Amino acid sequence: MNALTVATLHRFDALHASMKEVITALPAQALDWSPAPEVNSVAVLVAHVCGSERFWIGEKIGELDAQRDRDAEFTVRGLDHARLTAMLDASLGMMQPVLEKLTLDEMSRPASAPVSRDGSAHDVAWCLQHALEHVAVHTGHVELMRQWWKSQP
Repeated sequence: MNALTVATLHRFDALHASMKEVITALPAQALDWSPAPEVNSVAVLVAHVCGSERFWIGEKIGELDAQRDRDAEFTVRGLDHARLTAMLDASLGMMQPVLEKLTLDEMSRPASAPVSRDGSAHDVAWCLQHALEHVAVHTGHVELMRQWWKSQP
């Protein structure tokens, strides 16, 4: 593996570890809890992150069929600690062989079709950076959900 993909995989691993730490620290009822309408629960955020990673890393870069139902990611409920942790582990497990094979020369190749929801096409480097940025943002959301949960009276 080249230095870029090693570093990228390391960052994904660290972000997943951060989310798993939050999941472990929360009681079961907090996983589906939301402080307000239109605010995603921890379970929804994890499901969405994993779906997004399957799409951007698995499908767009690795040319694997993501079998993603994006809308369903936002309606998950009842996933326990073990299931959420397993989802994160499976997503990382899917990413590892894709990134291990990825060369620096491939960064400029077009990502596989279909194009993104806004109709734009992207190269592999863009997809890789977008996926990492996306999980980082939602890791912050997961951490905020823990703070909100713990600050309740």
